Amino acid sequence: MTTLETLKWDGKKSGKVTLDLAVAKETSSADLIHRAVLRQLANKRQGTASTLTRSEVRGGGRKPYKQKGTLKTWWRNYFWTEATFLQS
Repeated sequence: MTTLETLKWDGKKSGKVTLDLAVAKETSSADLIHRAVLRQLANKRQGTASTLTRSEVRGGGRKPYKQKGTLKTWWRNYFWTEATFLQS
């Protein structure tokens, strides 16, 4: 037999309830009741949380240009050095 305290909606104690669990020992019955309450609360949740799928993630796709051999950095450095040289 396990004795539990009951609570009102505002959290104040309202009394005690004695439960007789025939399948559990007295030492483990409080743990079983706690698990049952947690399971009920978890099943009551709405469960609308979601994560982005592979198609919804931003920026994941084909590489826009190859890493080497494009002369992109060379042209940028050349352009800026020539532009600053011409301005002075």
